[in-house]
Amino acid sequence: MSKATSLEQFLANPRKFTQIDFNSQKIGDDGAIALASALQNHNGLTHLWLENNQIGAEGAIALANALQNHNGLTHLRLYNNQIGAEGAIALANALQNHNGLTHLWLYNNQIGAEGAIALANALQNHNGLTQLGLSNNQIGAEGAIALADALQNHNGLTQLGLSNNQIGEDGAIALADVLQNHNGLTQLGLSNNQIGAEGAIALANALQNHNGLTQLRLSNNQIGADGINVLKNSFAKLGNNLKISDQRPVIQKQNVEQMEIISVEEINNNKEETMKGTQNSTTVERQFNEEDQKAVKEIIKLIKEGNDRLQSHHEQGILILGKTGSGKTTLAHVLSGSKMEAIEDDQTGELLVDAKDHLGNILIGHSMASETRIPNKRVSPNHDVVIWDCPGFKDTNTAQEIANAFYIKRMFETNTMLKFLLVVPESNIIDNKGSAFIETVEQFMSGFNDVAMLAGSVSLIITKAAPNRKVVHIENFINKIFEDNQGATNEIKEFVRALFDSTTQRSAIHLFHKPSSEGEMPEIDLLTAINNNSNYIEANPAMVNMVVSENAQLYANNLLQTVSNNFNSILTTISKAITDANIHMTDDNLNVCNQDYDLIAQWMPDNRNHQQLVQHNWDEYFIRLDQLKVLKECMQYYADVQTYEEGIVLIQDMLKIFAEYTTVNEHHLLSEKMQHYSYVLAQQFEYMKFFGEVSDQQLPDIRDFTVVLTRCKRSLLEQYTNAIINLELDTNKPDPKYYTKAIGYLSEYAGEYNCKQNLAIANIKLGDICYDNENKEDALHYYKVSVLYMMEVNNHNTHVYDRMGSIFHSEGEYEKAIKCYQVVNNAFRVNKCFKDWLNKDSENPYIMKLRAEHLENIGAYNSSIKYYGYASSLSSDEKVKTENLAKIGNILIGLAGQGQVFINNAENSHIYNFAMAGELLDLIGDQV
Repeated sequence: MSKATSLEQFLANPRKFTQIDFNSQKIGDDGAIALASALQNHNGLTHLWLENNQIGAEGAIALANALQNHNGLTHLRLYNNQIGAEGAIALANALQNHNGLTHLWLYNNQIGAEGAIALANALQNHNGLTQLGLSNNQIGAEGAIALADALQNHNGLTQLGLSNNQIGEDGAIALADVLQNHNGLTQLGLSNNQIGAEGAIALANALQNHNGLTQLRLSNNQIGADGINVLKNSFAKLGNNLKISDQRPVIQKQNVEQMEIISVEEINNNKEETMKGTQNSTTVERQFNEEDQKAVKEIIKLIKEGNDRLQSHHEQGILILGKTGSGKTTLAHVLSGSKMEAIEDDQTGELLVDAKDHLGNILIGHSMASETRIPNKRVSPNHDVVIWDCPGFKDTNTAQEIANAFYIKRMFETNTMLKFLLVVPESNIIDNKGSAFIETVEQFMSGFNDVAMLAGSVSLIITKAAPNRKVVHIENFINKIFEDNQGATNEIKEFVRALFDSTTQRSAIHLFHKPSSEGEMPEIDLLTAINNNSNYIEANPAMVNMVVSENAQLYANNLLQTVSNNFNSILTTISKAITDANIHMTDDNLNVCNQDYDLIAQWMPDNRNHQQLVQHNWDEYFIRLDQLKVLKECMQYYADVQTYEEGIVLIQDMLKIFAEYTTVNEHHLLSEKMQHYSYVLAQQFEYMKFFGEVSDQQLPDIRDFTVVLTRCKRSLLEQYTNAIINLELDTNKPDPKYYTKAIGYLSEYAGEYNCKQNLAIANIKLGDICYDNENKEDALHYYKVSVLYMMEVNNHNTHVYDRMGSIFHSEGEYEKAIKCYQVVNNAFRVNKCFKDWLNKDSENPYIMKLRAEHLENIGAYNSSIKYYGYASSLSSDEKVKTENLAKIGNILIGLAGQGQVFINNAENSHIYNFAMAGELLDLIGDQV
């Protein structure tokens, strides 16, 4: 089978391929339409994998039309796209008479009930389908019922995924009816579906005699205690070996057949939401013994150390590949410019090649036992190419086998351009009809999905060649192998002969000769020869084919569960820190990152360098609020997380914020720990991807990850809001920056009563600071703003009005000064203002009237009558004269009762006129 891993590759020669795997290449509708056009006359396709490609309804319709007559198609994966109901209907129409399809995965496509019903109709007579994945599609009860009807007589189905679909009780009951006679089903996913006790009981009854089911996912429903008990009782009848594990909350058998309810505690929806996915439900078919556990620890050690070594990104890299003992490490020394020497072996008399000065930790081994367990990095003499000495093919044990697969994958991810050196000792070609050579080439080719994509980038390096051997001799040997050895397939012949094709006028075969005598060996510029006869290709991780043994897959399954649990635990710890951010920034004992640090310490590589971060000062004003604000803004910046990678970058940014803002005594240690959490979180995710790929498991639904992020975002907003609303100001601070910063935060929630009070206080303090520094203009501004807030909370500070009055008085704005003093009943200051005002303008009837009104308000009625008289006599306006005379009359009429008004005010402590504050602001207007 030939697999196309890019759209360009497939379009170049469609008929060459039987499989298409464009995972996460974002081809979109345009790419899907181009692909569909190429598929119109191509009937040989068996696998079409287009997950995570941003394909909408338009692209799905084009593909559906192209697949109408593609009866050979067995696997169709379109999950994590946006095909919607319209796209699902088009696919359903295409599949009406398509009986060859066995695997259909469409989860996370928003197909809704309408799309599910269309697919159900298409599946009525489709008995060949074994796996159907429709999780996270909002199909509801209506869609679930339609699917249940379609599956009534469909006994071939083994896996059905319908999680996150809101199917409710009605949908669960309909599916339970189907399960009554459906013994072939082994996996059923119904998590997060609003299923209650009634639905759980129906499922339990249906499974009474159902011996084939191995996995039933029911987490995040509302089953309740009754539903759980009925399910347990039902499962108890399936075998005597069932038991409930307290360490891992599952119901399981201990033989090859296993039954699991994923997270029984979660069924009752009592646990916090954490990441869930297929790897949590993967069952291991045999119990690991002590030797297995040692192997798993060895895998973890190798991968941890290798991952740390493979962190840096490089533009150009050369991978040295081959069997253990083939001379790869020697070649790495030569290519990086080391001086080499020949040394006679005391025991055998054989001349061995060694480096005069070893490169770092790269040792040259002289036996078939490998010295290279982790890729060693060297650089070319010009420092423009990184040279990777890779562990050998099928190296030593299963642990190394898995680690090697991980290393190759990571090198494709961390190098932009690559070329490959396939290293083979001459003896592998000459001896035993070249069987070892053929095996090496076969192993190399099996590591890639399509070796044609490596064209021009591979060189064959023949090590330990006889002193007089030439490239043409090697070519002759190889041709002879292809004639005599039946193990040389046409694919192997085609691949190798392309390395010395005479039409290219250059050979990609190079010789590294045995030494003929002891001593320093002459320098050879092998790197230049390789570069002149080969090209770099773009490193695409999708090119790598993760081929491992069955035993390695078993270990990968086990490790996938381990790293997934680690990822979840780290995420939970970080989530706890975020939900109480201040405590985890300021308290050593309560800091959850300190408490849970042992969880990640074991995964940290030795001698890890730490980034020097900005460290905020303990004395910074409102540093805790600053941290919450930056955290909140970080969450808002990544508001729409679509991938795990985006989510991990978000969490790493938040951990960096924690590290920068921590104020515990040993803040540098906690800062380093935050960086460790960041490193290990990304590390465990890389491991999840790798082990998932090796064991053919999918990552958990991204929605479970985003649920955690959404909860963190909600918690941060709540913390931030409460911190501002409950802010306590220190009014003894002399620094205006303190109050200015406080106003900035308080203004975000200016509608809250406590914030209004604090805004009034902060503006008063700023006004006082400006007043004391004789900055009258700014002082008036802050005092005026404080009056606005004091009026809203009806809580006034009298000295604000006195100081405003003082400023206006000094500036000769007497009417405004008088109004300020009147608010606080400062009659002495009011009188002083009137005197100074009248000294400047002694015959102004308006001033006389204002003074008369003031005197009337304070009970000086005789004086008030006098000034009303002055105002009347000085005015030339008849209307004004009349009004002033009327004022005098009203005073005389009501004079008898005025005394009681003042007595009442005194008894009720009404000594101020804060109701006049509004008049004051109207008078000041926009002047300030």
